[in-house]
Amino acid sequence: MLNERRLSLAVSALLVLAVLTAGSRAAEPQKQTGEPFIKIREVIWGDPHPTRDLWVSYFTDTIYQKYAVGNWDIDRLRTYVDMIKVFGFNSLQLHDVWQRYFDAGWRIPPEEWNFPKEWPKKIDPRDWPEKMDAVADYARSIGLRTSLFIWGNTAFDHRTNTIPPRHSLEPDDPAALEILEQYWDKQAEHAPHFDHIVTHWADPGGCKGPACTIEAAMRFHNEIVRRFRKKNPTIQSTFSLWMLQSSRFNKWRGYKNVHTVLDSGILSDDVMLCLDGNGGKINLAEAEAITKAGRKVGVWGWYLADTETRPSLHMRTNTIGNAFGKLPPKMHDLIDWYSVDAINHTLNMHNLYVAGRLMRDPKVGAQTALREFIVGAFGTQNAGTVEKVFRGIANTRGVWGYGTLSPANLLVAREAHKLAMGITIPNGFEPAFPMVISPKELAGELVAQTEAIVEFYEFSIAADKVKQMQKEGAGQDKVKAAIANLPKAKTPTEWLTNMEYASYLKKLKELK
Repeated sequence: MLNERRLSLAVSALLVLAVLTAGSRAAEPQKQTGEPFIKIREVIWGDPHPTRDLWVSYFTDTIYQKYAVGNWDIDRLRTYVDMIKVFGFNSLQLHDVWQRYFDAGWRIPPEEWNFPKEWPKKIDPRDWPEKMDAVADYARSIGLRTSLFIWGNTAFDHRTNTIPPRHSLEPDDPAALEILEQYWDKQAEHAPHFDHIVTHWADPGGCKGPACTIEAAMRFHNEIVRRFRKKNPTIQSTFSLWMLQSSRFNKWRGYKNVHTVLDSGILSDDVMLCLDGNGGKINLAEAEAITKAGRKVGVWGWYLADTETRPSLHMRTNTIGNAFGKLPPKMHDLIDWYSVDAINHTLNMHNLYVAGRLMRDPKVGAQTALREFIVGAFGTQNAGTVEKVFRGIANTRGVWGYGTLSPANLLVAREAHKLAMGITIPNGFEPAFPMVISPKELAGELVAQTEAIVEFYEFSIAADKVKQMQKEGAGQDKVKAAIANLPKAKTPTEWLTNMEYASYLKKLKELK
């Protein structure tokens, strides 16, 4: 007998089917036939973490309560799990690392730390570890696989609730090893709630001492698995190759390519390897080599369905379409699991829907999948308008930042904002799938996001004129007056529009 939540989930799945088979051309993809292209389709729950150049003090309690999952109550988190299942995912990846503690309860009083120049001296995990296990239990109860992401040697000292001064620890340092062992044991307490672990060794990870070799990382992986299997004998494991070939992030000496791991004979025979899936690009030859060696292949995708270090609403439709639409057919047999990132929670639902849809059937196409989401979330009466708003955001908001901004794109941004303000959700409208915010709230987000883009464009175009005045030798008083009269960008204390506001502050500082 279905309980109320499972009944609601079943009804949502039927509503999605109705959307996908309705008469509207905005929602007429081919029906799914045969086995999904990607067998295990996983969502990673991360959180927005701006880079140092984009960190600004406006990150308020309101923002973290809204957008960081560590602050959500268990009912809302379960709704999130329901949503990703209906979107086509069958696995959820969670983590209990100290970076999450920043977001799970915030805020550490500013006088106690100096982030991002240095980490806080002490952080409280609060209720996140217990809440994470409850989420994993619920995910399993509705048929999802659960994965636990673990930083291999970037530990948290649970004895003192502190981050070690050198948080990526040395294999041959007895004091560091003591911290690592208590950290691994703490991670292993989650084992009964999970089916699979992924150990992560770069960004962050690695170290500088003579014992910091790729062989040490593999032995650490075996030790972590041993501790987990004491509490869950059937748990599976993956050793991540993420960023191990990066000259910037890899600090494990001796790693050259996947054959370094395959030929070492160190990892247990049942250990899977996951490829670096940065931006949806993967190494086909390495996938074939892993399979030939008798191991399963995973892909850890990042900067694919979202953007961690540029918190805002992003349109990743084309990136997702390229990632899955261009995979050769043989990848169906080569890839066991593939994960995509969910970072800016509530703002990335459209990206997750597109990713889940294309991981099942890449032939559907990214734009078709996006239209399906729009119809399901906003109704057919808003489909054309919302599609234009999304297109306006895609054409005006940079993924990594902003270069020279054109007056023509300002017109595009203004039109998108005007259209967003005209979105009307009828009373009683029910979306075709579970959503972590209501359609009305999502419509409000589109208004706020487009307004931030317009404000930044208006400021930037005017600021460029001031720069030209400075180049032409205008008097100091005239330049000061021009700066004082520049369009202002409102401080976004309620909305996650980090890209524009941080860029605004930076440009303003440069002018002054």
